[in-house]
Amino acid sequence: MKKNMKRVLAGLCVICMMFSQGVVAFAASTQVLIESEPNNCMEDIDFYDWQINEEHDWLAIYGIVNPNDKEDWFSFTSYWNGQSDLELYIPYENINCNLYLYDQNGRCLASSKNEAGLEDEIDYVYIRKGKKYYIKVEHESGTEWVKPYELLVGVQDKHL
Repeated sequence: MKKNMKRVLAGLCVICMMFSQGVVAFAASTQVLIESEPNNCMEDIDFYDWQINEEHDWLAIYGIVNPNDKEDWFSFTSYWNGQSDLELYIPYENINCNLYLYDQNGRCLASSKNEAGLEDEIDYVYIRKGKKYYIKVEHESGTEWVKPYELLVGVQDKHL
């Protein structure tokens, strides 16, 4: 029951955010994903293997991490070679989340560990065409919240 309520609230928050913000993430070429459990470790995320390709330049992912659900994992494969562009927007200033990018072997390529704030970014990591990458959003500190984070995933300076 609690898990279903979490999904309903996250879905409603995403809909509200879509109508209230004019962010590039809502362009026609964006895939939108609302997180569902389990995705608390790298082994849980086969369902989330998304493609960045000619049809969809961006992934927009919405989820919730908190003291009881500390990690969310996602994976993607790019049709393009280019520079990573990962942006994590946190809806509360008193929440601290970290963002990590891993290669297909589980090696951490980059991380963004900010103090409590509203945004984490990972840019300028070279993304190779056809390789699988993993993203981890980690709750480090702060209280439980209702609004979902927004994670935008893209590849800049694309080439084949």
